[in-house]
Amino acid sequence: MDQFEDPCGYFPAPTPEICAFDERDREKCPELKLDLTTSIRKLTTDNLHAFQSSSHSFAPFSNTVHNQAQSYDSKPTKMTRAQHTISIALLASSLYLALYLQLIPLPALVQTEIVPVLPFWALVTFGAYLLFVLGYNVMTFNDVPEAHKELMAEIELAKTDLRGLGVEVD
Repeated sequence: MDQFEDPCGYFPAPTPEICAFDERDREKCPELKLDLTTSIRKLTTDNLHAFQSSSHSFAPFSNTVHNQAQSYDSKPTKMTRAQHTISIALLASSLYLALYLQLIPLPALVQTEIVPVLPFWALVTFGAYLLFVLGYNVMTFNDVPEAHKELMAEIELAKTDLRGLGVEVD
């Protein structure tokens, strides 16, 4: 096995303690033919070579991990709306819990009078916001005459098809 030197000290040389393999494990799994010491030395050597060939000297495994990530999916992943909502809800609930458990110091009046009713206030505020958005959207709803004409033409087409099949349609 190749010996290697790590000038940066990121990869310690494998020691017998690290590479110890219990014979009981070999008895449980007789098809295991690999020598664990050799495997760990090879893995450490491969990672050291990846680190030395990498252009990012601050991240030992950056080249290896980056290549693995690109082989699975080349597109960057984005948070879904559900993940975004859940993360905001967890943030808000953890902040409220910190306030409720007095981990964040507040004046006594605020702690006893406001913090206990804060979830109800947030729920009422959220409901009022939704009602405002609904009312605004109803007020600014635009008529679309072209869509109305197209819909009426489709209704007439359906009526003629149904009359052709013998169904009475008004």
